Amino acid sequence: MIEARDIATATTDAIVNAANEALAMRVNVAKALRLAGGDELEAEAQAQGPCTFGQVVWTGPGRLACKAVAHAVAASDGAICIQRATLRTLFEAERRGYRSITFPALGTGVGGVPHGLGARLTLEAIRTFAAFAPVHLRAIHIALVTPEAVTAWSTALVALDDGA
Repeated sequence: MIEARDIATATTDAIVNAANEALAMRVNVAKALRLAGGDELEAEAQAQGPCTFGQVVWTGPGRLACKAVAHAVAASDGAICIQRATLRTLFEAERRGYRSITFPALGTGVGGVPHGLGARLTLEAIRTFAAFAPVHLRAIHIALVTPEAVTAWSTALVALDDGA
């Protein structure tokens, strides 16, 4: 489900943070999650870092309405590991038995990836994951902050469905 919403209000089993290598939660999605979930999210994540691109670390939820937060290091300064980070997140969520997860538009903020490309990479990774016939994970949400982002992601989804 692609929707315009504040990711910090998601009520899925897991929420994904668009993390940086240092796991600092001071801007964009990360800041919103830290402000809603508490500074302990950042402290717990940073205790597991620093990370490399494509890596994902998991923390508790803090005050967020989920079971865990996945901190996915997906893109920065031209380095793009969106698909690797997405797949690692999805497979770990499945291993944990989670039924639902909410992603932001990984890499499209500080990472500088255009929404159309970020959407295509993420949606292709989700399709790859689905081909493994997961048993637990049934609902994957994409929380976007602007109507323009929703349009870009919806367009990418239609193009993926059309085989483009």
